[in-house]
Amino acid sequence: MYTLKSAKILCVVFLFYILLMLPKTFATVTIPPSWHGGKFPSDNCYISFSETNTFNNVYRDENNFWFFDDYGFYVTNANATITNFFDTDLNLLELTLYASTGTTSELRVYIADKGIPIFVSINGVTYKVPSSTKTEFDNFNGDCWFYSSSSNILYIKAQHHSSVNVAIGWAMISPYVTPTPQPTPTPTPTPTYPTINYQTLTIVIILLIVTIVVILSKRKTIK
Repeated sequence: MYTLKSAKILCVVFLFYILLMLPKTFATVTIPPSWHGGKFPSDNCYISFSETNTFNNVYRDENNFWFFDDYGFYVTNANATITNFFDTDLNLLELTLYASTGTTSELRVYIADKGIPIFVSINGVTYKVPSSTKTEFDNFNGDCWFYSSSSNILYIKAQHHSSVNVAIGWAMISPYVTPTPQPTPTPTPTPTYPTINYQTLTIVIILLIVTIVVILSKRKTIK
């Protein structure tokens, strides 16, 4: 009896060890354009994609952020459609916010390890300088953005006259930001020296020698 029980325990331990040693596999999640991620409880504000995207991890956290791999999205007073999830450039994220005219919407993006962006474009206007504090962001009545380094969350506020296009960039990306052209260095002029005509120089030397000989000859004659 004791031997049989020990054998069962050894088998369980062995199977557990085998499971630990097996390679880890993750199922991918495909999000079609027809998918809409809402909140709980619902406030009729959704996150969606303009094109089909596939992720390793999709979930909604306790703060109603929808996470796609390492990036989280939250929107109020609008519906947000992600139109470019780093597809054309690894440093560019683009979205469109849909709300009625006169609405002020707010988008929050958890931006993983990318840090503060170089620019945020809101409705065709590129802003390089964020609000200095969250309070300033909250009180500002217009398009603006703020980055919280402590929570790694980017806050974007937009005034709606119709849909609003938003672009977030971590590099100098045209047409949102045009790199400052570097001045063309002025080339240092190469000094030019007169070309020596060796034939003329030879004639001059010969004439000089003849002149010296003549002068010396006259001196001897005088003596």
